[in-house]
Amino acid sequence: ALAVADEEPDLAARTLARAVTDQAGPALAYEPDGAYPEGPMYWAYGTGFYVILTSLLQAAFGNDYGLASYPGLMQSAEYIRHMIAPSG
Repeated sequence: ALAVADEEPDLAARTLARAVTDQAGPALAYEPDGAYPEGPMYWAYGTGFYVILTSLLQAAFGNDYGLASYPGLMQSAEYIRHMIAPSG
């Protein structure tokens, strides 16, 4: 959506709004304390894309639209640290 925003601003705006709104469901998985219900592999997969989205929004608009403030999201870094052995 960001790549075509200059040529299709209405479509880009609708797509980005839907992307932000649709993150509410997946973000609830981090509540209340960051433990991810699907385990470390899916934590890495889902959280990686979540971080990319919030970073793109922050870079493009100076706002992550509250995506980084969901309960448990930041604490999930501690979750993964405790789920992975020092050997990886």
